[in-house]
Amino acid sequence: MSPKTELAFHSILAVILCVAAIGTVIAAGYWTAELQGLRGKALDRWMIGASLVGLVPGLIVFFGYQWWILPDRLRGGVDPQAAERLAQEAENRKAIARAQAQQEALRQELRATPGLERYAEIIGRSTIGSVEDARMREVRVAALRADRVKAKYADRVFKGEDITDRMIAYWENPAARVLCSHLAALEADVRKADPGASPSADNALEANLGFDFDMVKRRYALGDTITFWRRKFGPEYYGRGEDYFDGAERIECTEHRCVLNGSGLRPKF
Repeated sequence: MSPKTELAFHSILAVILCVAAIGTVIAAGYWTAELQGLRGKALDRWMIGASLVGLVPGLIVFFGYQWWILPDRLRGGVDPQAAERLAQEAENRKAIARAQAQQEALRQELRATPGLERYAEIIGRSTIGSVEDARMREVRVAALRADRVKAKYADRVFKGEDITDRMIAYWENPAARVLCSHLAALEADVRKADPGASPSADNALEANLGFDFDMVKRRYALGDTITFWRRKFGPEYYGRGEDYFDGAERIECTEHRCVLNGSGLRPKF
């Protein structure tokens, strides 16, 4: 039983007991009036008095129920879930405080580690969670800086972007292609619309774009070997893995097994 339902049950029960107490006093008053043989206005006055007297035990029963019988966790609030929310908020604040303390400890450790001092300043704004993470990141950054072509990507990697050598090779070669001949024209236009589009595998291209499937199919005269898939929007899809996030879109060549991935949450192509 939910807290709201339980509170409603206790409230209804308290009202029933209150009415029962008042009714009992009124019934007793009527029985007494019958014994006395009261009639007419005398009976009316007697019953009004009995009703007023009955309010006293009725109110005692109602408020007594609230005080002695109603569970403490349901008492004193219009919203029975308020206490739960307050407890959850308090737990969240504790978790945030613990995370902040861990981040500050990591900052101090990085500042004390030769060669890793600058990583202390981006803790909390990057994926670095340990000294070992920073050390691995620095190795990657140093390797990029040592390469004349790749050096311009070093600062982006330092700040947290996961840029692979495959991505750099693709960006540095305008003629490079990941998709098959069926999707070559589409890939060329996608690269113009999204310069950050990059390969996630030898046969998969990730674009920060959303696609109008009908328009794409007509414009590029795509045949039956090209399939289109979109993850519908809706709360039933929350909590799935990365490949199933809400709004994901996919254009695939079933003959050559190559894929163009986009998202309905992104700007339209």
